[in-house]
Amino acid sequence: MAYILLRSNLDELVLLEFRGRPVILNYEAIAGITGLSEQLRFGFAEPLVCWPRENNPGEISWYAEGESQFRQITLFPAEEREALLRDLATEIIRLRQSVLMAGTSDIQLLDFALIIPGAEAIFTDGDRFVLAPWGAMAGREKGLKLSDRAVDFGKSFLGQLLKQETSPVMDRHESVKIDKSDPFEVTEPPASRGVFKQDISSVAGQEMPFPEVSVAAVSYDGQLPMSGASSVVLHILVFISFFLLTLWAALTVIGRSHGFGVDFPVIGRYFGAGLPS
Repeated sequence: MAYILLRSNLDELVLLEFRGRPVILNYEAIAGITGLSEQLRFGFAEPLVCWPRENNPGEISWYAEGESQFRQITLFPAEEREALLRDLATEIIRLRQSVLMAGTSDIQLLDFALIIPGAEAIFTDGDRFVLAPWGAMAGREKGLKLSDRAVDFGKSFLGQLLKQETSPVMDRHESVKIDKSDPFEVTEPPASRGVFKQDISSVAGQEMPFPEVSVAAVSYDGQLPMSGASSVVLHILVFISFFLLTLWAALTVIGRSHGFGVDFPVIGRYFGAGLPS
């Protein structure tokens, strides 16, 4: 059974518009959006609008379903009110996530509907929550006021409430220490722990000498490296062999040239000795 939760004078509100019509006229669509989240403990009061006429400024009657008697959340004690606001934020977050997961374009309509004048627009029975008025901001000027300008939900009352609830946990519990060590970090083997440990601050700015490295003897598999004297003898033998080979080649060329009438004494003088003809 529905009953009147609240009556609002239109003089006190600025109705937001969505796609050329007041947001509150999209109640059926918004009720369908709230049905996307199962067991949701949050909803919007159904508006019945009496538009301004002559001397009548107009008003909106907001209806709530059920037998529970909702009260404004501002009437609850401070501690209880804070706990209720956290519960409300949780329900709104669930609803918005359901809309986003559905992949529809209803999130913009929902965010417009979640714009409320202030905390006094939140009603609760201690378990469920109802908004009235919604889709509107507070206004002081006389007459019907509509606004089609873009409204930032994040700066609204409920938008700020969601930011507080979705902020990092460390902002509210700074004493809690969280281990952020890298699970893939390579640690020192147990046998090497405690080795080469030195206070770096005590040697800051000093030249760090390289540690001495012990070089083990190299094995040549039975072949000893050549000594210096052996290397000299080997070079002398190579030089003598090369000289004899060159001399043999020269004599061979001279011998073949003798058959062609070459003057060997002339050639011999170039070598420092005459050769017989």
